[in-house]
Amino acid sequence: MKNTRKNLFQLPIHLIGIALFLVLGLTNCTSKQQVIQKANSTNILKEATPANTLITYSKVRGRGNRRPLYTIEILDSKKVKYTGIANVPNIGEEIKALSEEKYKKIVQQFEAADFKAFKESYKTKMRDLPLSRIAFEGHTITYQEAACPSELRILTDLIEGLVVHKNPQKTTR
Repeated sequence: MKNTRKNLFQLPIHLIGIALFLVLGLTNCTSKQQVIQKANSTNILKEATPANTLITYSKVRGRGNRRPLYTIEILDSKKVKYTGIANVPNIGEEIKALSEEKYKKIVQQFEAADFKAFKESYKTKMRDLPLSRIAFEGHTITYQEAACPSELRILTDLIEGLVVHKNPQKTTR
């Protein structure tokens, strides 16, 4: 009976190359989904807000990697803190003061809208749409704009209006 087992060195060189590529090449690749998961695990998605933060609003990218990614926080000290993360004109932190009257107006609008009565999630089946997250007094809502109620959109427009940021210029390849 003839031994049919082949030695590794007797295999054609292209099969060895393919095997090495599969073993070494694919184990080091980072898939698009892994990149998105890493972005979603950053601080902007954490449920807890710091003790000195009254409202936190975060724009989180969906599956696309060219969408604006930023956080706006309204602090108890009557300041607005903007943190540009990606695909926005201003990357980094900016802090500006809020007038007493503007601060009170924001708080009153959140209370009048009965923010805690909103569901915790408003999402569509379209997974590539960006997510937004807004938190007020311990209640956090994650939503896609296409699925959220108009009252919630009014509140987020109010927060976004505190910071001047424009959509970045589209680049062509």
